Amino acid sequence: MSNDSSTDSKIADAEGSDDRTATARGAEWASRIMTIALGMVVPGLAGYWLDQRLGTQVILMLIGFALGGYLAAIQLMAIARQSRRKSRQSRRKSKPRGIDSNSDSFLSPEKDKQ
Repeated sequence: MSNDSSTDSKIADAEGSDDRTATARGAEWASRIMTIALGMVVPGLAGYWLDQRLGTQVILMLIGFALGGYLAAIQLMAIARQSRRKSRQSRRKSKPRGIDSNSDSFLSPEKDKQ
């Protein structure tokens, strides 16, 4: 049991200050994935349904799937942007003191005098 909690704390440290359990984080990711998948498929199926009702070929279905792919790409970029922002924040918090932000080298007393 203690191994699970240490693993959870390591995962939380890697993800920033997220104090949720691994199951809760997994459920969040499953929800994101399902939302993206449905966002890709539903417009295409709606286009297929409209094609059947209006007697058109497959044009509305193709437009629907293209729209779904576009919406999924937007959602994936938003997730990537959010993840990148979280990793930057966690790196800033874990940056050791005494590091020069310009050169990423340890400050020496000689540099401070100059």
